[in-house]
Amino acid sequence: MKARRATCRGGVDGAGQSPRRVAGPTRGRLARALSATSRLVTAAGRLGSDRRGSIIVLAAASFTLLVIATAMALDMAQLYIAKSTAQRIADQSAMAAALAYGQGKDSTSIMQNTAGSLSNVNGITAANVSAAIVASPRNDGNNAAMVTVTAQVPLVPFAKAAFGLSTMAVSATAYAELQDAGACFTALKSGGVTGTGGVTLTTSGCAVVSAGSITATNGATYTAKAFDSVGSITTSNGGSITTTPTSGNLLTGSSKPLDPYNTDGNYNGIFASLANVYNLTAPTHSYTTSAPSGQNYTCASGVLNLGSGSNTYGTITLSGTCSVVIISGGSGTTTNISYLSTSNFSGTIIFGDGTYNIGGVYIGGTGTVTIDDSASTAVINVWNGYNTQSGSSASVVFNGPATYSITGGINAYGSGSITFANVFSSANSTFYVSGGINATHGSLTFPNGYYTITSGGINDASNNITFGNGSFIIAGGIQYSGGSGSVTFGSALDSNSVFQVPTSTNGYAIDTSGSSSLTIGSFTEVDLNGNVTIAGNLTLGAGTYLIYGDFDANATGGGSISANSVSIIVEGAISFGQGYSSITITAPSTLTSSTLGTGSTIALASISSAASTVTAGASNTVIQGAVYLPNAAITFAGSGTITGNGGCTMMVMGSANFSGGGSFSTSCNGVANVTTAGASLVQ
Repeated sequence: MKARRATCRGGVDGAGQSPRRVAGPTRGRLARALSATSRLVTAAGRLGSDRRGSIIVLAAASFTLLVIATAMALDMAQLYIAKSTAQRIADQSAMAAALAYGQGKDSTSIMQNTAGSLSNVNGITAANVSAAIVASPRNDGNNAAMVTVTAQVPLVPFAKAAFGLSTMAVSATAYAELQDAGACFTALKSGGVTGTGGVTLTTSGCAVVSAGSITATNGATYTAKAFDSVGSITTSNGGSITTTPTSGNLLTGSSKPLDPYNTDGNYNGIFASLANVYNLTAPTHSYTTSAPSGQNYTCASGVLNLGSGSNTYGTITLSGTCSVVIISGGSGTTTNISYLSTSNFSGTIIFGDGTYNIGGVYIGGTGTVTIDDSASTAVINVWNGYNTQSGSSASVVFNGPATYSITGGINAYGSGSITFANVFSSANSTFYVSGGINATHGSLTFPNGYYTITSGGINDASNNITFGNGSFIIAGGIQYSGGSGSVTFGSALDSNSVFQVPTSTNGYAIDTSGSSSLTIGSFTEVDLNGNVTIAGNLTLGAGTYLIYGDFDANATGGGSISANSVSIIVEGAISFGQGYSSITITAPSTLTSSTLGTGSTIALASISSAASTVTAGASNTVIQGAVYLPNAAITFAGSGTITGNGGCTMMVMGSANFSGGGSFSTSCNGVANVTTAGASLVQ
């Protein structure tokens, strides 16, 4: 029996014989695989028995990670520093932009340029800066200047190699709140705003800002859109401070308030012309003062004809039924008369052409005296004055286009009247007076003309003095000695007309008393070199009133003030309002964001640092425009009211003190963002 053979493919058979050989490429790949596997196993064994190899590998990996981390840290540090720098520049630019926006009267272009310029100085070009006005992040109803700056930060080579980046953009945004946008009550000095005794301060739609503290005590009540103070804001003993429409809009620690009327460091030229007023001097004129002598003439009835030609006469006395006196003179002639005197004379004195030198004119008794040069171009020189006698009720009418040169003044001592009619129709027919125009009794009336009073001023005592339109130079000022008299000036006669008081009497350019009335028509400029004291009624036409002195308007006997389209500019202190039943002062231009800071929006202003009093003694005081006293401490006293009557009354002063239970209210809703007392970074 044959034995059975057992085989095993791919291995060694049971008899120890080799398996079947594998031929070709397959055999080579298999050999190489077996060899690689053998080497891997050997290496693994070595690693298992030698720890030094694992440390080398780990060290290499760690070094690589360290290099990567260091590169990333350098980039992060660069970015952090750049971000901090950008934020600092954004903060500074936002503050500068906010202030520039307020000073630029809401100009976004000025704001953008300011932010760009400041950033450019700090290394970020203006092209990478944007500025805009947005609602404040505080949600307190105010606006804010938002500034965003963008910087390109260079990265280390790793970032470029790993990510393809050589720079990275970093942005920062800052908000500076326009805390005082819309301010209409501004205290520029550390005295701040104080109130006591039940006073009410209401600024609807606008803010109260102060360089000092804001305090309300003993029942004082303040209401405004916002209160913004460099110092504290406090109430005590029943005082209250309220903001509307947003409650709690009380800001402290702010920057010093801006002065909207001093953006150029020279009060925007508002007070510049006061120096010209101070330098005014009395005009000069050559008067005839020699007293002639000659034959005396008397006319008691009929007609007196003194003929023509150059003649010299003594005293001419007229009375009774004498009706006409003819003094013909003639072109180029000179007539000298010692005195012209009437008593109970009703008639006409006719002057022809020529020059007349008269020692004095005295009107007495009764009747109506007409001095007629209507058909001539006479030049009439009088010394010792035109006079109506005490106790006389006579009236005098000067009728004609003469040029008058009078020393000794025009004096109404009687109860009659002196009337100049149709006298001065052009600058060639001028009225010169030395010794003043004086109305003790009776009345004086002057037509349109050119009036120059070289001394003595205008003096009224319970009488009426009325001027037509004209040009007025009044050396010695306008004085009232009591009573209820009135002085009225018309408006400018032409573009060459002026109204000037170059010199004063006892320091007063105007001094009225009692229940008197003063009216000045419309002039481009009224120059008053001296103190002005007003009692009674005052009416001012349109124009700028320059007062080199104090302005004291107090009507203890009652009265009213009406001044429309005026700017009253004062060098000295102001005391204003006591005893008046009605006061209205309006500036020439309405306050808006674009007109703020211009002189035409000023209603009342003073450059003085002397304390001033705005007394709300009147129950109906209306001021529309700016009241500007940047250096003065103002006291609001009395129990009356001061309002804008629907218009904007803007107060800009050194400091303010309220007392006495009065009220001040204004609405400046139409004057948005008119001034910024400061800005505050809010985010």
